[in-house]
Amino acid sequence: MSTEEKKYRIQAEEVVMLLTEEIIIDIMRDYGELPYKITNKEIWFKTCCHCGDSHKLCYYKDSKQFYCYTNCGSMSVFNL
Repeated sequence: MSTEEKKYRIQAEEVVMLLTEEIIIDIMRDYGELPYKITNKEIWFKTCCHCGDSHKLCYYKDSKQFYCYTNCGSMSVFNL
């Protein structure tokens, strides 16, 4: 990995660490999705990541990662 790639990776990780629950909900609203279940640790959405219609896309608040239980697997907000 080049120095330039490392620089951008660090910046991306810093951005992810600044994400709040409200920001994630706003991003998903831009995709046309609202959460259908919010717990202390998770926010659940419809699987818009692969144009699916099941309700199996979870955002984990602690790790700040999404996980699609239908098709896509683990992803960051940048991969969504």
